[in-house]
Amino acid sequence: MMNWNNRATRAIQDQVLSQNEKLKRIQDTLKAIKLHQHGDIQSAVSLLNKKMDNLSTNVQQLTSNLQQVPDQVNNNLQAQIQQSVRVVSERSEKKVIDSIQTINEKVNTLCFFVSEIEQHFPALTTAVSKIESSQSDKSSISSSSQGPQSRLVQ
Repeated sequence: MMNWNNRATRAIQDQVLSQNEKLKRIQDTLKAIKLHQHGDIQSAVSLLNKKMDNLSTNVQQLTSNLQQVPDQVNNNLQAQIQQSVRVVSERSEKKVIDSIQTINEKVNTLCFFVSEIEQHFPALTTAVSKIESSQSDKSSISSSSQGPQSRLVQ
C-alpha cells in the first residue's frame, strides 16, 4: 500500500513539475509575443510614417510642378493627388490595424491557456500535500502500532 502511495505521489509530483514547466514556457512565450507585438506595432507605425513622409514629399513635388499648369488642370490634379494620398493612407492604416488585431487575438488565446493552467495548478498542489500528509500519518500510525507488538513477541 505504501509503495502505491509513493507511486501516486511521484506521479502527481511529476504532473506538477510538468505543469510548472508548461506554465514557464507559456509565460516565456507570452513575454516574447508581447515584445514581438510591441516591435510589430512600432515597425508598422514607423513604416506608416515613412510612407506618409514619402507621400508628403511626392505631394510637394507635384504641387510645385502644378504651379506651371493652368488653374483648371491644377485643381483637377490636386484633387486626384489628395484622393490617392487618402487611399494609400487608408490601406496602410487598415494593414496596421489588421496586424495588431491578429497579434492581440494570439495573446488573448495564450492568456486563456495560462489562466486555465493557473486555475488547475493549486488543485494539483493541494492533492500532493494531502497525499504526503496521509503518508506521514500512516507511517506514524504503523510505527506506533508495531511498538507494542514487538514487545509482546519478546
